[in-house]
Amino acid sequence: MSKTKLPIIDPEKIHFLNIQLNKGSIDSSDSFIAKPLKPTRINFTFRHIFHFQFNEKRCLVRLQIHFFGLDNGGKPVGLSATYHLDFLLLLENMEHYLAGKEPDIRVSKILGATLLGLCISTARGIILERTFGTPFQGTILPVVDPMKLLTPSENHEVLWDAAESDKMVPS
Repeated sequence: MSKTKLPIIDPEKIHFLNIQLNKGSIDSSDSFIAKPLKPTRINFTFRHIFHFQFNEKRCLVRLQIHFFGLDNGGKPVGLSATYHLDFLLLLENMEHYLAGKEPDIRVSKILGATLLGLCISTARGIILERTFGTPFQGTILPVVDPMKLLTPSENHEVLWDAAESDKMVPS
């Protein structure tokens, strides 16, 4: 049995043309405001949409990230955040990752995963910076497998546990 060889991505041929934050909000419930409780867990939901412009070798990645704080028992603490970001990328050698002809062009999964990984990593820094000085106290998005995020699903949820995270921090 022969394996299909995945194309090798040349990261130096991928360029960010624009990054736009379309929505960035943190919401606190009245009960949270009355009695703030630091979340011990954070539940993250990721959604994404790709818009390719094949002739221009461009891709717009729309990334939506929603997260909310949980207590030790897994109950919401009344704290949530939503971020919608657009990333416009230029891919110098996009044709290497395409199969078929219009209107049935298929994009290599490895390219999709690479673009999504770049965008999530960039969003991680943006969200970290924007959550400093808020009840989320500098939230860091978890590292996720972008290939898994490419599987069809309405939302992809990831649970971050502060208790587990604290065990990894050197004292």
